[in-house]
Amino acid sequence: MFAIVIFLWASAGFEWLALPTNAREAALAYSALPSPFFPGFISNPAGSAGDLININYTNYLAGIQYGSLSYLKSSYGGNLSYFTSGQIKKMSETGESLGYFSLSSFLLTLTAAKKVLPLISIGSNLKLLYTTCDTFHVTGIGFDLGGILSPPRAKLGFLLKNLGFAFNPFSQEKDKFPLTIRLDGSYLIFNNLEISSGLEKFSTYPITFNLGLEGNIKDLLFLRASYSSLKNDLKISGSDLLANFAFGLSLKKSPLRLDYSFSPFPNLGNTHFFSLTFTR
Repeated sequence: MFAIVIFLWASAGFEWLALPTNAREAALAYSALPSPFFPGFISNPAGSAGDLININYTNYLAGIQYGSLSYLKSSYGGNLSYFTSGQIKKMSETGESLGYFSLSSFLLTLTAAKKVLPLISIGSNLKLLYTTCDTFHVTGIGFDLGGILSPPRAKLGFLLKNLGFAFNPFSQEKDKFPLTIRLDGSYLIFNNLEISSGLEKFSTYPITFNLGLEGNIKDLLFLRASYSSLKNDLKISGSDLLANFAFGLSLKKSPLRLDYSFSPFPNLGNTHFFSLTFTR
């Protein structure tokens, strides 16, 4: 998937929907489970809980940017997101420069969650998408379905993400949504330290494995780190030791929380994620 992000300008479509939606997800290798330290608006809708407003901004490689605004009231909420590729040089078949264009997308997500048993929650997202690329445009609709089992000190989650379709093609064929299946598990080892792991299958990409740690220091500072096999194909040499890792932190002073994370890319730089959350 990271290769798709880097070379996104080569194919206009919906691949960006598989990106992490906030800084905590990015630092924990796309974890789709809520934290025991605080609830949040996460990619698994079954974990949506609480009253909050969340703002996200991500600066990817090569001018690619992602931002979103979320509102959650109890177990219902909405999210408005945008994605832009930045300026891409337009070339003719003969190599003549024809100026610049960009890929831009806007996504409206509506979410709902429900506790069906004392330890089991289910949820769903409805996604409405509009994308433009130069003079082309496309609209689409998608769905996420999730479930979370919450035994004492642990969580197990299932997520079927980006089940959807386009109403019209960019040119001749309709682009497909990046269908993703995730299985996640987490356990609170100590009252201030949680370990998590997961398996993810993204469209035609091989199954990937991830492992994460999240610690809480006096309920003020949260530290996160993760390992993921997702970026194995980006390693250029044995010196790219950090290619599979991501790191992050949070500063919390009620009612505000500031999250930051970064993911290193071999020989390409780092990707930075910022999130600001207001809770009530």
